[in-house]
Amino acid sequence: MKERRIFIGSFINSPQLVDKFESLQKQLNEKNKIKWTRTPANLHLTYKFIGKTPHQNIKKIEKFIGDKYKELENLKLNISGLNYFSRKGKPAVLYAGISGEDRNKLNQIQQEIEDFLMENGIVDKKEKKFNPHITLGRIKKVENDFYEIMDKNKEVDLGKISDLKIEVIESELSPEGALYKPLKLD
Repeated sequence: MKERRIFIGSFINSPQLVDKFESLQKQLNEKNKIKWTRTPANLHLTYKFIGKTPHQNIKKIEKFIGDKYKELENLKLNISGLNYFSRKGKPAVLYAGISGEDRNKLNQIQQEIEDFLMENGIVDKKEKKFNPHITLGRIKKVENDFYEIMDKNKEVDLGKISDLKIEVIESELSPEGALYKPLKLD
């Protein structure tokens, strides 16, 4: 079987986040160049991007996740504030932050996932630092209104997260942007 381009993540379902996502697209599309997450249904939290992965390794990952993290329930997490990661001093990734009482639990889960992937030779390096977030878009170019909009929304409440399902997610690339879908092998 062929390799699949995958990551381990959780889809996020928050009507407040979807509303803000659509509002931001309208506000920022005029002058700023942003490659948005393809659809609101694709908004997700990534624990670890793996990339092209052979069938046998995907099966190992599915078993590990299924045995350890079927569902995370009764979490106390908030989606709050818009921000961006910079690369070479320029805004590069627009995201919604995740905060709350159980944020450290996400850090612990991500560390356990990375340890498993390293121990099984699926990845060969760890992330420098995990910062739980929901990517809204990749920033290509910004104008001054971008910074004003970010300042106005840096503490905006975008909903709560109480349940998460951790999944192996396939990333299919296309000219319109990546499409993400849960991957289950037979």
